[in-house]
Amino acid sequence: MPDSDDGGQKPPPASKEVLESWAPHPYQSLTADGEILSVNDAWLETLGFERDEVIGRWFGDLLTADSKSTFESQFEEFKASGEISAAEFEMKRSDGDTIVVSVDGKIEYDENGQVVRTHCQFWNVTDWKRTEHELGQQQDRLRAITDTIPDIVIQYDAAGTAKEVMTGQEDLLIAAPEELEGSTIDEMLDPTAAEQIQSAIDKALQNREVTSTEYRLHIDGEEVWFEAKVSPLGDQDPDEVVFSSRDITERKAQQRELRRTKERLELAIEGANLGIWDWDMQSDKVVRSDQWAEMLGYSSGEIINEIGGWEKLLHPEDREPHDKALNEYLAGEKDLYTVDYRLQTADDEWKWIRNVGKVMEWDEAGNPVRSVGIHQDIDEQKRAERARKQSQKRLRQIIDLVPDPIFLKNHDGEYLLANAAVGKIFGLAPEEMIGKTEREMGMSEERFERYREEDREVIESGESLMIPERQARTADGDVLTLQTILIPYESVGSDPDGILGYARNITERTEYERALERQRDDLELLNQVVRHDIRNDLQLVLSYAEMLEKHVETGDKEYVRQVLEAARDAVDITETARDVTEILLQQQTERSPVDLKGVLEHEIQDVRPSNERALITVNGTIPQVEVLADDLLESVFRNLLSNAINHNDKEVPEVTVSATTADEVVRIRIADNGPGIPDEQKERIFEQGETGIDSVGTGIGLYLVQTLVDRYGGQIWIEDNDPEGSVFVIELPIVN
Repeated sequence: MPDSDDGGQKPPPASKEVLESWAPHPYQSLTADGEILSVNDAWLETLGFERDEVIGRWFGDLLTADSKSTFESQFEEFKASGEISAAEFEMKRSDGDTIVVSVDGKIEYDENGQVVRTHCQFWNVTDWKRTEHELGQQQDRLRAITDTIPDIVIQYDAAGTAKEVMTGQEDLLIAAPEELEGSTIDEMLDPTAAEQIQSAIDKALQNREVTSTEYRLHIDGEEVWFEAKVSPLGDQDPDEVVFSSRDITERKAQQRELRRTKERLELAIEGANLGIWDWDMQSDKVVRSDQWAEMLGYSSGEIINEIGGWEKLLHPEDREPHDKALNEYLAGEKDLYTVDYRLQTADDEWKWIRNVGKVMEWDEAGNPVRSVGIHQDIDEQKRAERARKQSQKRLRQIIDLVPDPIFLKNHDGEYLLANAAVGKIFGLAPEEMIGKTEREMGMSEERFERYREEDREVIESGESLMIPERQARTADGDVLTLQTILIPYESVGSDPDGILGYARNITERTEYERALERQRDDLELLNQVVRHDIRNDLQLVLSYAEMLEKHVETGDKEYVRQVLEAARDAVDITETARDVTEILLQQQTERSPVDLKGVLEHEIQDVRPSNERALITVNGTIPQVEVLADDLLESVFRNLLSNAINHNDKEVPEVTVSATTADEVVRIRIADNGPGIPDEQKERIFEQGETGIDSVGTGIGLYLVQTLVDRYGGQIWIEDNDPEGSVFVIELPIVN
């Protein structure tokens, strides 16, 4: 305790009337050196001490170390200024707990201007601090949840050049992420959006703060709105930013509400506007402080100084709870009369007030005579509490709407948050999981230890961990395949470090991929059978039929020719089936420049020996150009040439091939003198299984042609030949 400079003389304690005038609010009187002269009952009740335990003690001894230092530095300033206003300290209760108090007071001087004593009142703001802390935690958790699934994340330098592209939504990009690295904003976006984002980057780097902007793009013909957040990196990369873009309409609304709530709560804590009232309970006259009226927007003269003036301002719905609280106090059931209600303000709004009072005088018959109390503006606190509950409800609604599991665990593996999808796995409601580990919810020891090892790896490394496949059996017995990402989570306040997890349900996709792989294996086996076993047998049939043709009688040769023709058609079908199978088995198309003239002439020469009755001619010279194709280009011409011959009703089928170039494309025409194709059939003849008039074919040849031409970036259509027949026209881009 500081040395006394008043010769050891202390002023007498404050009078009983002074103490009562401050009751029921905690009151204390200090000497010029900060020793406690007197305290009221409310002070003792709040801190849990007996009066003789504190009288004469230095006030700083009842404070925490930090607050003691603050009190020592500010006490002299208080004495010099004449008042103590909104000083905030942490006080130690007798049971060891710590509370936060806000102190107001006045300094009493003698006729020589020397400090005699200080009169101080304080109020407990610990609950408000706790509310502010809880709001901070909710805001931090909401931000962590919504940041786990960004649409697009790009690291830019100051000039707007993409250094790294990270995204789980590649369909929103104009190219693959690795192809965009090194590109500028102007190259990736339209001018307006690029200008907005570059401006946000400049501002973020200049002010070293997170900057947001909105922009609009057209994707697949639809208008899409984004909000971008640009965050400057640390000192190691002072000229680079992280750009994240996503649809955060709902989250923005939440942030606005939380920001307003925080502002209201801070205002309530920084300036707790208290009003004092003194009620003569026999005459119903009430004396109120100016602050009592001002907190409602009135001047002191506008308030009637009798109980009826208060009753006119009371919200009708709050009269019953007020009377109930007052009667319980007067009946001795409560130590203080405390109630929250709404009063009408000068602008016809309703403001929440906390009323705390105590009867100070009783008559000989035990009837209350006089009571004193305070009005505290808790409107902002009420709003903050509603906003906090709405925030919790909104957070729960958001994560429960997500069909995939989302969870938050602390360092010990206990769940802090989980959505309904996680609860479905364990067969519990989300709220039942809070504070429990997977082991406590029935997970096997081996699996639990593996999960804990993964959690520790993320927490200790500070880096995210992607688990491509993780099996989970639900409480209903279903087996899910999950793609899980674990993200390190750091919370503001007292929460320990933990992990935030998001598990995408890929069960259907995995099963589909496995089924597709089995189908590919089956198709490959079928292709081998067609290409080897069936084709070899057909070649054997052809060989024996050709030998047999030389030895049969003239009248029977027609049967042999039919056998030969059928066998050759079957061989053609196996070739087409082979080509179709190769297309289906290809994972991706590898195209390269192909000599058009060489392929076309080779197929013409190859078709002639097996179709001796047909007349195939080339009109003009085939251009010496290259087209972007693959080995299956020959199948296009083989099928079209065979189709022109096999579906021809003339004794001598005539086929004319020509090719010309124009506008960076080559156009090949294959004309026949057959029956022609009706207009209504020209559009659908290339569909799978579609056959020509009176055709006995499979219908896959022209479907294969259409598929290959589309792959090569070309077009194919049918025209009428003059005077009869059809013309198949193929147009392919030329490789420059």
